[in-house]
Amino acid sequence: MDAKLEAAQSSIERGQAHTAINQLEAFINEVEAQQAKHIKLAGAERMLADARAIIAILQAGN
Repeated sequence: MDAKLEAAQSSIERGQAHTAINQLEAFINEVEAQQAKHIKLAGAERMLADARAIIAILQAGN
């Protein structure tokens, strides 16, 4: 999961919002798959909300 977030951050820094959104969506999919298995529910919900908020910001900027 860290690699997906680091890749998204790098994409944002390079001005590649669409790529960052795709990477964040992959992160969301991974968190949802691990929710209640390897990630506590509250933590997963927070990560999902944060990732979705970043996606909304990136989409608003395009």
